[in-house]
Amino acid sequence: MYTRKQYMNKEVSHQDYYYAMAVRTLGPNPERVFDGRWVKAIKASKDPCFNDILLSKWETFPAGPFYQVDGDGVKTTILSNKVCALKSVARKIRGGIIMTRLPKNIREGKTLDQCKEMLRSYDLSGLKIFIDVNSFNHGRDICGNPTAHYTTSLYLEGESCYTTVCTIVASGSRREQIGYDGGHNEAALYALDKLGFEVEKVGHGGSRVYDSPITYKITNLGIGELDLGMGA
Repeated sequence: MYTRKQYMNKEVSHQDYYYAMAVRTLGPNPERVFDGRWVKAIKASKDPCFNDILLSKWETFPAGPFYQVDGDGVKTTILSNKVCALKSVARKIRGGIIMTRLPKNIREGKTLDQCKEMLRSYDLSGLKIFIDVNSFNHGRDICGNPTAHYTTSLYLEGESCYTTVCTIVASGSRREQIGYDGGHNEAALYALDKLGFEVEKVGHGGSRVYDSPITYKITNLGIGELDLGMGA
């Protein structure tokens, strides 16, 4: 049994954490809760996060509640637990993420190592290194999932300066699914992850993804000269 603290400390993966939660609630073979129609829809899904299946179908699935266990043993539940746990089971049925080739916009983005090389040309003393995610042109796809265009920018911030280093990655010509978590743009985070970035949210222009920008610090820049002057 994994605790929420272990998950937040990245001691367990998203898939393993929520699959263990599903096993606690549904039993040792949670895949059996999906009937033939669900299995067919899961195997036909072309989205890594099953966003081409309406969120309402996951939310109203007749199972649960799905509890998370805090470090002190207290059990709590929120609706997103149910969705994530059921999707973890669905991934087992489908056999994992099916995307074998990254989208063009991610392939053309700048990797963590490329950004490190760019940063070497700057005097980082007294500066903090951040990534801003800006979402715009919001809408919904045919399944009702929230969509938007986005850009992610690497920048330096000091007491009296703000310098944009580069655009790391941006959405393509079409809007992308951004997920239902109002505090993040899931498409942008997926792209950053594939480019080698590990990030932690440190600021937000508002309470929703629509309120740009969302600011992240990079947690895996590594030791050495690039860490000089970095903000905590």
